[in-house]
Amino acid sequence: MAILWALVLILLMGFEVDERFFLSMAKAGVMVNLVMWAFNLFPLPPLDGGRVLVGLLPWKQAQWVARIEPYGFFIVMGLVVMGMVSSLWLRPLMSVGYSIINVLMTPLRALFLG
Repeated sequence: MAILWALVLILLMGFEVDERFFLSMAKAGVMVNLVMWAFNLFPLPPLDGGRVLVGLLPWKQAQWVARIEPYGFFIVMGLVVMGMVSSLWLRPLMSVGYSIINVLMTPLRALFLG
């Protein structure tokens, strides 16, 4: 979805649409989807990143991490409140996400925005 919103943004700018609402909505669409992508990859079992971690770990360690799942939501919320998730996880991953989207959109941006 972030890539689709980036495509919409480039098309709006390419067709010189100056309506601030649509441009802001496309930018927000990119950002919101990148935030959800990065947050969901956090390696704690209630999130998808935790399930990937459990799948990659050896059996004994995977069982230990899987037992955290009932408390994972509270652990994640505690880390969010302390600001650790945003500074140590979200910002770096979102930066990577923006870079990937910029690389993917470069040919389209060159085509429409010259």
